[in-house]
Amino acid sequence: MHRIVVTSSLKYLRDKDFLKDKVEFEPVHSETITPDAYIKSDYEATIHLIKQLSDGARKVFNLYIIDGYDHNEIAKMLEISAATSRSQLTRARKWLRQELLKEKKTELCS
Repeated sequence: MHRIVVTSSLKYLRDKDFLKDKVEFEPVHSETITPDAYIKSDYEATIHLIKQLSDGARKVFNLYIIDGYDHNEIAKMLEISAATSRSQLTRARKWLRQELLKEKKTELCS
């Protein structure tokens, strides 16, 4: 389920062509929690975590995952090597995965 939410969130960002530094959300004003509310909550948490990545990792993550560039294109844009781009992406994914797992464990314990 976690992977579906992340993939759906990133696809949504890509389809809506969001800017990577500014995302606005509409508050949920309902007493009943719908599946959309869960998705929105996970989406907000994911965006919050992405914003906490280091500048280099966040840029590579956004360019690769959201914008769909390959590592050679990213390397040219950021004036880094393709290997550095791959490394930054790996670090970003690993860190995001760990943080999302921490949040899920916290929710389960609550």
